[in-house]
Amino acid sequence: MFDTNYGEAIAILTDSNIQISYKDLLEASIEIKQALPSGSLVLLIADNSFESILIYYSCIRHKIPLMILSHDTDDDQLDHIKSNYRPNFIFSKSTNTHNGYKLNQTISSLKDFKIFSQKK
Repeated sequence: MFDTNYGEAIAILTDSNIQISYKDLLEASIEIKQALPSGSLVLLIADNSFESILIYYSCIRHKIPLMILSHDTDDDQLDHIKSNYRPNFIFSKSTNTHNGYKLNQTISSLKDFKIFSQKK
């Protein structure tokens, strides 16, 4: 997806003019991958943010199956998708709990996003 040979070249320029290099993007994606066991299915409740791009990039780069929903998906649709597909992890900015999931951990590069994992 992104060529890692670019090192310090700018990969992403955020709305607030923060520059993210290819190297920084790769390092952050590795941090996310380490939080996800292999064989995981991830649900990303995405918005128009750097963090959404980072989660997407990390999953694609590390071959982690990913479902993406808009942050404005209504709760009934979200519950339907969760019950039918049973993702192992949910990345969400919402502070609402997800039935059947617990707040798992935070990753420094994700700022406002939370990781929820299935309750066992």
